[in-house]
Amino acid sequence: YSFEQSQLFLLFLIFKNLSNQGEHLLMTQRYAKEWTLISLAIFGITTGLIALTAVASKNIITTIAVLVIIEGIVLGTFLGFIWKKGIGPAKPEFSSIAPLLKFGLPLMAANLGYWIIQSSDRYLIKYFLDISQVGFYSVGYSLAFILIFFWNTLRGVLLPDLAALFDQGKFKEFEIRF
Repeated sequence: YSFEQSQLFLLFLIFKNLSNQGEHLLMTQRYAKEWTLISLAIFGITTGLIALTAVASKNIITTIAVLVIIEGIVLGTFLGFIWKKGIGPAKPEFSSIAPLLKFGLPLMAANLGYWIIQSSDRYLIKYFLDISQVGFYSVGYSLAFILIFFWNTLRGVLLPDLAALFDQGKFKEFEIRF
């Protein structure tokens, strides 16, 4: 990788992470319809522009730069929508970090384990078997992704609903839905 590619990738990761936080904020504030429309538009525009750029320029740096620009626009869109809804920056409350870390650190370990599995499973299959087995595994993994797609759809609706029920003290309804 060149230094230029590294800088573009770093900028992309920052924009992407902040955009993801915007998506989560929209979902927790129960703007599912708006989030869906924005996500569909982002997906279509990103796919089209990246394909056009890659074919037209035949240059990875240009294609990555276009991806970074698109992600910057996406971030700006989320920030504008959030700001328009009256959700502004707040002063951080550092006294609540200890209980959040107590809850979040085990989740980080689970995410780390998932990342290790995601990164190494195909390499291990190739090491012990042959490349055709990696192909079979990838097809199975892609089919399983369909289930993940449906689960993420349900999760995107269910989690904000559960949070609202919990905040309202409707614990019986919360337990039924959970």
